[in-house]
Amino acid sequence: SFNFFQLLGIGALCGLAVLNRFDAILLAPLLFSAHVLMFRKPLRALPILLGALVAVAPWMIYSLGTFGVLFVTDNTWVAKSIDPKAFVTDWWPAPRPDLRDDFGAWLQKIAANTMRFGYQALRPIGNKILLVFILFLAFVLALTLLLKRARTVAAAPNDTGRRFLRSACLFWLLMLLIMLPQILSGYFDDRYYSALFFSGFLIGFALLSINLASDLQREAVSTVFFLLCALAASVALYRHWDPGADKMARWHNFDNPPVLAPLQDCMEKNSSSRLLVIGDGTLAARLGAQGGISAFMEPGNLARGDLERQFITHWHITYVLVMDKARLQWAISTFDLTRIPGCPLHLYNASR
Repeated sequence: SFNFFQLLGIGALCGLAVLNRFDAILLAPLLFSAHVLMFRKPLRALPILLGALVAVAPWMIYSLGTFGVLFVTDNTWVAKSIDPKAFVTDWWPAPRPDLRDDFGAWLQKIAANTMRFGYQALRPIGNKILLVFILFLAFVLALTLLLKRARTVAAAPNDTGRRFLRSACLFWLLMLLIMLPQILSGYFDDRYYSALFFSGFLIGFALLSINLASDLQREAVSTVFFLLCALAASVALYRHWDPGADKMARWHNFDNPPVLAPLQDCMEKNSSSRLLVIGDGTLAARLGAQGGISAFMEPGNLARGDLERQFITHWHITYVLVMDKARLQWAISTFDLTRIPGCPLHLYNASR
């Protein structure tokens, strides 16, 4: 069990996790529920929620007073608090259906996101996690077989291992539930699965520990487990180590985008021209930084209503570069465009 101040500290850590990334907003409620489930005392678990609230309260007060929103989570709200008609660069270039628009379309979106969630989880398993997990099991099983051949102390009921297994399974479930915001939004990244994979290792270790007969075997397996964790971390650091020569080569490619030279020729190196890049926000940033071109990223709400022409007119866009061929027809039908003759890129003059 935990005392009041320990639970308060756990809640404060949950609040800091929310301030670090809003996806952790479910962490405090889930830990509160887990504590109630394990100890059957809801009142004693309230310090978890209290600690989380205390940690996020300063930002909530500032957010409400400055932006008029209780909990600002990204720069979209900041921009819209200054100008409700502001164009913002968001994750989705077109609006996504939500529960208020169309319930059927929303369910279809959630189903598609759930499938993507499972597919995305398989990617790191296939090339990184699976190999480490197989090595982990092989070392532990080999050590178990060797220890069973040796003389060990008398066997005792392994209640600690069973409790650890229950805790590991509960932790895995909590980490899965915390990813609900990703499933709802459709925003996935390999790093978000780290806690799920780590809790999977803990579950595997707990299952092996339960089947070991003596404390000596359990301590040996524990030692090997943490050594393998350290080894896996070392291998990961080595694989992601960036030698100087490779770094300079990649930086050279970043510093000189292959699109830059033909684009400058097609735009006749006119410094007063303004370019809207559709389908590649990173390239837009690079063209501005490395090429001296006044390039604009495609705003996230560009496809809503008549904002397309408003953007072209307001920002005096003279050229439109379409990098995503799948959206080429949309761009041609939406804007009044004229193809630049002789240009190898999908570059168009934009009429305002």
